[in-house]
Amino acid sequence: MQPAQNASVASRPVHFSSTRPRGHRPAKPSPVIEPGWVRLWLLLGAAVLVIGAVFAFSVDCSVAQWFHECHKLKNLRYLRDLASICEIFGRAECALLVAILMWRLDRSRHWAIPGVVATALLSGLAADGVKMLIARARPHSFDFLGSVWSSFGPWLPLGSLGSASQSFPSAHTATAVGLAVSLVCIYPAARGLFCILPFLVAFQRVDSGAHFLSDVLCGGAVGCLVAALTLRFRWLDQQNAEWFWGRVGTICSRLRWRRAST
Repeated sequence: MQPAQNASVASRPVHFSSTRPRGHRPAKPSPVIEPGWVRLWLLLGAAVLVIGAVFAFSVDCSVAQWFHECHKLKNLRYLRDLASICEIFGRAECALLVAILMWRLDRSRHWAIPGVVATALLSGLAADGVKMLIARARPHSFDFLGSVWSSFGPWLPLGSLGSASQSFPSAHTATAVGLAVSLVCIYPAARGLFCILPFLVAFQRVDSGAHFLSDVLCGGAVGCLVAALTLRFRWLDQQNAEWFWGRVGTICSRLRWRRAST
């Protein structure tokens, strides 16, 4: 009799309850930092960096010559190697790599990819725009015979003097700051790592003789200002970003349709 009862129990359909256990919450992505107070800190940081750059003009030549002499020593070898590895964080290629990684690994943050890339690239482009207005010799191309002001060249060179006269400001540092700020807003749990990387990029640019100290400070200020503008226009806000980039996609598709029809 017992096997028959077991068979009848096994033949009954099993119904699973659709109610969730008390206290159960669905998994949510890591929180995103609200951009309001971040914007104020960025503006304050930009002001501090500009003031620091003004005072750094008096020690630019001394700092550049000190770094040049330190290349003969091995005390900063490990820091120099680490900074050389992190130098890619100040390149546009790194912003594109971050976009690819976010696209493949974090589907909940796809809406932030255009804002992250735009913040980094616009920061670097803004610094490059200033270089078109002000010419300054790089430390490895400067003879250090005159004062620090002799490192500056004519106004409005518009790139005619070549890369050797495009020291002010540092586009690598500006790109690194813009990328770091956008990533801190999206991934606040890793803010410590993202805040260290721009300092390593700035150190590498000064250590390699590509920029003076005031150049990287002004580059950081440019990155802070551009990041503050992107936060002001809510490019890193999910609802606004989805609506804005959706409109951009619609406009681009209409332009393609018009070209194809003509």
